Amino acid sequence: MDMDSKISKAVELIAQLSVDKASQVLSKLVRCGARIVLEKAYLADLSDATARVNAEETQIEVIGSMVDMLGDAPFKFLFYADAPSCLILTDLILRREVGLVKEFDIYVRSAIQEIGNIMASAICSVFSTDFEIAMKPTPPKVIHDFVGTVFQEFVMGTASERDEVLIIESTFHIISHDIKCSMFILPFPGSDKTINYICNTRFKGD
Repeated sequence: MDMDSKISKAVELIAQLSVDKASQVLSKLVRCGARIVLEKAYLADLSDATARVNAEETQIEVIGSMVDMLGDAPFKFLFYADAPSCLILTDLILRREVGLVKEFDIYVRSAIQEIGNIMASAICSVFSTDFEIAMKPTPPKVIHDFVGTVFQEFVMGTASERDEVLIIESTFHIISHDIKCSMFILPFPGSDKTINYICNTRFKGD
């Protein structure tokens, strides 16, 4: 198996394990039969990913969490969903009737901050438990803006030796609500060595 194939398999494995762990925690948080389904995960060139996000309707209003994941393999993490979906998530987390939250407020900020913490912690747990790579998340920063602006803030000030970003596209299935969300992991300088390490140890001999 060539290195690109190993990297693709590593990316899919990290994403699936992370989503599985986060899904278990989210289900307990909302207490109403929730699960996160991984749609696809892949490495994309950072400039291509930026162009793709900007090619979407950049005036879509989103709310999300941005987290620095520090340790042996520092990464930057971003989770977001469109604003109406985040209002629904807030009502569900507060265990209230859907529709009560009508605008971005302290409750929405707290709910999205908690989801960001859940997702980032799940990813750090995968690196730590499954690959023995020490990582921990910093407190999430909640962002509320248009999707293009949010993504630009995410990539600002970071640079990867591979110049790639791990994209995780998933859907939150909660009762009758299927909420589309996006997650991104951007390596800080030097983290590509960790991806290569995972490839060479987990898929050794393939």
